[in-house]
Amino acid sequence: MIGTSRKAIFAHRCILSARCEVFRAMFTDPKHKDREVPYILSDTPPEIFLAMLEYIYTNCVTLNGKIVFTLLLQFYSRSIMPCKK
Repeated sequence: MIGTSRKAIFAHRCILSARCEVFRAMFTDPKHKDREVPYILSDTPPEIFLAMLEYIYTNCVTLNGKIVFTLLLQFYSRSIMPCKK
């Protein structure tokens, strides 16, 4: 569940874990071993999370002026390394 509106967004745990240390830690936390209920990320707007997913799944992301700085901040806070040359 993403954002203050708690929008349901689906993704594969194995892909998120492979690409992001923060998601890996969240999904492998022993306290949540058998967790099947949704994870709640209320601090991330859905538009930003969907752009993060686009990058995680495709290694590319479509940017616009509205989301670029917020998206980079999310990459940094979740240890997702943006594209490098």
